[in-house]
Amino acid sequence: MKLIYNVFIFLFLIPVYLFADFKGQVFLDSNGNGLFDKGDKALSGIMVSDGLNVTITKADGSFVLQGNAKARFISITRPSGYKINKSYIPIQEQYDVSYNFAMQACDISKNKSFSFIHITDTESSVGGKWVSNLRDYARNEKSAFIMHTGDICYDEGLKFHSDSINTSTMGTSVHYGIGNHDLLKGRYGEESFEKLFGPAWYSFDVGDVHFVVTPMPSGDHAPSYNMDHVIDWLKNDLANIPKGKAIVLFNHDLLLNDSDLILRSKGNQIDLSEYNVKAWVYGHWHINHIKKHHNGLLSVCSSPPDKGGIDHSPSTFRVFRFNKQGVMSIENRYTYIDKLITCVYPNDREMASSKNEYLPISANAYNTTSAIVKMDYTLDQTSTKKWHKMSQNSEWNWTAKHKMSPTNTEYPQSMELKVRAQTASGKIIETKTAFNYSNQQIVVNNTSGEWLNLRGNAAHDSLPNNKATTNLQHAWITNIGAPIFMTSPIIADNKVFIASIDDAQLDKCGVYAIDALSGNLLWQYKTLNSIKNTIVYAKGKVFATDTQGRVYAIDAQNGSLVWIYQLAVAKLPAIIEGMVTDGELIFAGSGHGLCALKADDGTVLWTNTEWKQQEGTSSTMTLGDGVLLTGAHWGALYAHDAYTGKLLWKRSDLGLRFRDGSATYRDGRFYIASAKHLFVIASHSGDIEHMRLSEYEFNSASSPLLFENKWITGTSKNGILAFDQKSLSPIWKHHTLPALFYTVPYSKNNEQSVEVSPVINGSYVYSGASDGWLYVLDVDSGNVLWKTNLGAPIFSSVALCGRLLIVADFSGNVHAFMM
Repeated sequence: MKLIYNVFIFLFLIPVYLFADFKGQVFLDSNGNGLFDKGDKALSGIMVSDGLNVTITKADGSFVLQGNAKARFISITRPSGYKINKSYIPIQEQYDVSYNFAMQACDISKNKSFSFIHITDTESSVGGKWVSNLRDYARNEKSAFIMHTGDICYDEGLKFHSDSINTSTMGTSVHYGIGNHDLLKGRYGEESFEKLFGPAWYSFDVGDVHFVVTPMPSGDHAPSYNMDHVIDWLKNDLANIPKGKAIVLFNHDLLLNDSDLILRSKGNQIDLSEYNVKAWVYGHWHINHIKKHHNGLLSVCSSPPDKGGIDHSPSTFRVFRFNKQGVMSIENRYTYIDKLITCVYPNDREMASSKNEYLPISANAYNTTSAIVKMDYTLDQTSTKKWHKMSQNSEWNWTAKHKMSPTNTEYPQSMELKVRAQTASGKIIETKTAFNYSNQQIVVNNTSGEWLNLRGNAAHDSLPNNKATTNLQHAWITNIGAPIFMTSPIIADNKVFIASIDDAQLDKCGVYAIDALSGNLLWQYKTLNSIKNTIVYAKGKVFATDTQGRVYAIDAQNGSLVWIYQLAVAKLPAIIEGMVTDGELIFAGSGHGLCALKADDGTVLWTNTEWKQQEGTSSTMTLGDGVLLTGAHWGALYAHDAYTGKLLWKRSDLGLRFRDGSATYRDGRFYIASAKHLFVIASHSGDIEHMRLSEYEFNSASSPLLFENKWITGTSKNGILAFDQKSLSPIWKHHTLPALFYTVPYSKNNEQSVEVSPVINGSYVYSGASDGWLYVLDVDSGNVLWKTNLGAPIFSSVALCGRLLIVADFSGNVHAFMM
């Protein structure tokens, strides 16, 4: 009797709605009053869910759901061609509640050709220019929706995003997914998220595409759901999708293995290869990374739009487009750039000259909120002021060749170039430059010497002392058609080697050879993914590592593949560590994928087994006195015997776990800047011989330049600094302009970032910066002796060979200057 009584009390305490059917109606609300009135139209065939079960509305728009014990919302899959203020209704405890959804027509979501925006990991409770960038782009391009895949971050961040980045403020539908830092303390982890954004898993349709949002499995606090339950719902959801219909999945992380497309949990799974899944879109890692899986599915990770990524990925939002044929394309939009336009060549900093009677014209332009779609120029050599079309080479760069008319004027001749750009939204951006023109062509006769590693050699301590002047003069400019990130030029055999990234389509990533004398493109080898950091040269071959850990050995003469080796790296993060070579061995990889390979044939000499990968690491390895120095971001600094692989020592104290910048080796010591410290470390023991806590931050990818008594380095936010090598006290500071967009991790406040390693020639220091300027500084004072605006961020350290200086920028331009 007591047992029966207890069961009765238990059943009495359970809310009655757990045993009830959920009923309601979906209709087209013609007058927008939220009620089903005369003239409104019932909508049939609409998917409705309680978070587990999925049903379809009948001819009269009605539905009945049997309910489940974990249900907290009734939600609809918003169909193409409609909009609704909220596509979910919290479940009420009353038994007789009707869950009605009043929708209105929406042309944007009906179009088979449409675009949407992906953002992630904003982790912010304050606004900024990135918010207006997002809003203005969405309005200019008529984006169908904005998707935020989580790590909105804590109560303050959730509240800010709910108030400031919503359908009303953005002018288009805004959807949210839940990240690990959105699972907060409460009755259950997703409680705060649900109060502001509704269910943590749901679906909606736009055009001919079905979009599915799934939750992060775990986080700062335990959720009430488990992935067994979510996968059951996903099966029910996809069971109602016509076979062959395109599907895009959103989550905060990539939950798929490399070997298959099965989404697994402890007690459940679903094979996504049985569906037409176009993409798995995620964040979490704070990187721009894209990977093509075996059945054509793309996994796409985005860096935050408001700040630099953990692996120094640019501040970005992604734009996905579907055309009428259902083909998907992706574009990166770099934030914070407002109507940027620059005359790269000719300009007022140097003498311009023609080549075979044609004056080359190069200009860079970029605008975050609306893409540049047209550029033209006029030259004041004639009185007609005719505007001439320019051809687009990359997202940033446009060029033309202007036939120069013979004149009786003595040279040099003063001239003016005007360039204008038009955005997709119709806005015009203009600039002009005065320059001096000479009919004497600059000729590069030879490039004596080689530049085979970052800053010339494996120790990164090359100190050339070639004849040079303070005023540089362009010899040639070649655009490779894709962005160049932290790959620095390599020079050998009268060739310049460089590599590109393509974090959007994977079509334009590769390694390139350019004739050092003429600037002509000699060959291009297309890689399977982006090359983001240092490439090297040895044994007549160019070596590069892509973001999926493939090491390519490419014949330097003809661009053919000699061998390829897949490093044993984890699926994430992307591999961006820079390589190093001693001329015989190639050192590449991270964690258990770190290894030494013979340059001749790719034979593995040794593989690391002592430590694992961490976050994406922007530093380049350094080699000195038989010691290989490398690291794992957020992990440690590691020193290995270069020829046996034995781990000699590791350090993670005093900020050395942050592996942004590279080390320089000299005389038995590694010189390295990390976090807020400068270190001098004994190469074989790992003992810190000298250290200084600085007021400055060293989270950029720069490595120290050691010259006489000076230590010169780029910084996260304070431009270029020089320190005394003995006391490590500051000597001088060179302020750059703020970065055009942000790459240093978590930077977003007008930081004067320098991600390159300064190079010296004689008494001149050469360095690019994230502001797009190339600087020549006096080594003793830091004073600017010469500078020129290249019109795109410079993340690539310069290379020197004879009197030739080579520098590459993010527009894809490779510049050769005569010193």
